[in-house]
Amino acid sequence: MTPGACSPRQAARPSPAVLDLLDNVGLVCRIARTLRGLRQHQAATAAGISPNFLSLIENGQRLPSLRLLKTLNRVYERGISALLVHALHAFLAQDKEPPQ
Repeated sequence: MTPGACSPRQAARPSPAVLDLLDNVGLVCRIARTLRGLRQHQAATAAGISPNFLSLIENGQRLPSLRLLKTLNRVYERGISALLVHALHAFLAQDKEPPQ
């Protein structure tokens, strides 16, 4: 392993700040989907992912890649972009350090 690199086991434990941000991203995804009037399976199919994976994202158990966020943004017709900004502001308003 190269100096300064984390083992996969060490990297698997996100900090509390990252966990808070995960919750916010998942909530944003859920809000954007419901505002668009889509059921979870409809949104997942349109995004090319399983409904189970979308559920994990919405429940803050998985963090979507930027590529998937772009896809969901298209599916939700720009719903995520603005909501992510609001989620980040809400996260930062909690007087917590942003994840690094």
